[in-house]
Amino acid sequence: MRSSRSTSQDVPGRARRLGAIVALVVEDYDTGDSIFVDRDAFASSTAGPGVATDPEALESAAAAQGLVLGSPVAPGRYEVEIPAGTTAVLTVGLSGLTAGETSVAWTSSIPLFFQADDENDVPLRVGEAHTGMLDYEECDATFLIDLEAGTDYRVTVDSNEGDPAVVITGPGQEYADGWDADDSDTGTYGTDIEEDVTPEASGPHRVIVENYSGAAMAYRLTVDVAGEG
Repeated sequence: MRSSRSTSQDVPGRARRLGAIVALVVEDYDTGDSIFVDRDAFASSTAGPGVATDPEALESAAAAQGLVLGSPVAPGRYEVEIPAGTTAVLTVGLSGLTAGETSVAWTSSIPLFFQADDENDVPLRVGEAHTGMLDYEECDATFLIDLEAGTDYRVTVDSNEGDPAVVITGPGQEYADGWDADDSDTGTYGTDIEEDVTPEASGPHRVIVENYSGAAMAYRLTVDVAGEG
């Protein structure tokens, strides 16, 4: 299993991915196959109206997504059987949506390796490139940059093997309402990004680089005034 060298670890998370119900997901590192998905969290956040109260419908909804549902053995406790010789990825978080930040304290009966999410709200300047790495199963990296309303900016995200996407949110703007881009038919496989965006408001913007491939992805991000890069 991967997650922490220690048997106790705080797990930080950001608002758009976390919420009120603790969720545990375990997957096979090599194949991506589901080993364990918390039944209660799946029912509350994924299954949809009416499904959560019907055990057969819940199992059917999980099977359609290739998931193996499990249940807590006690409040706040889980028991997961890992096949011999399997390297597993264990993800601990909260399902649903909430404002602000939160953390979950957890312990494991076996040693785990913790993989930090280490590129959060990194300061970025117009015209300056940032080179980074999204590790295996690390969903995104976020940056803060000041942009001017009405100015055309060229956004580029280059990756030699990965499949990047990008979302930009303005002051007070939610993730779902942000500007997004993917697959500009540039780069080795046509999956790199080279698009123009014109902000509607001046001030700090959040740039979110996402990794659609699931594998580790090296990337280079640049936000420059269009025509000057």
